[in-house]
Amino acid sequence: MIYDYNPTTVFLNTLEVPDFGNTAIRAVTHDGLELYLIISTSQGKTLLIEFGPVMPELPILPKGYKLSVDTISFKEAKIDNAIYNLLNNSKYPAEKAEVIDVDDALCALPKMNEVLEFHMSEVH
Repeated sequence: MIYDYNPTTVFLNTLEVPDFGNTAIRAVTHDGLELYLIISTSQGKTLLIEFGPVMPELPILPKGYKLSVDTISFKEAKIDNAIYNLLNNSKYPAEKAEVIDVDDALCALPKMNEVLEFHMSEVH
């Protein structure tokens, strides 16, 4: 019998983030689900907004959807960790990722009134 051992992880893609203290990133899974991270830094404070997964153009929230908003003191390691975790999410691993405009990321936030109306119509 032959046994495999000593596994390695190989990264297939890279993402260059020119200004990681002020950026927005869209990560897309192989299923087409999208996850977003918005980072905004001013005067030593960093705002981190993370949400997803979302299904583009559909007013439903997939299982596991989360929205988190956090303000921290600027710390390179924490921002680096947030970006790494978005791209390497164990539940929703990114197949593609890109730096996008912050306004485009904000537009991708689900409109809760549409989501609730859709789910209410499904019940009735």
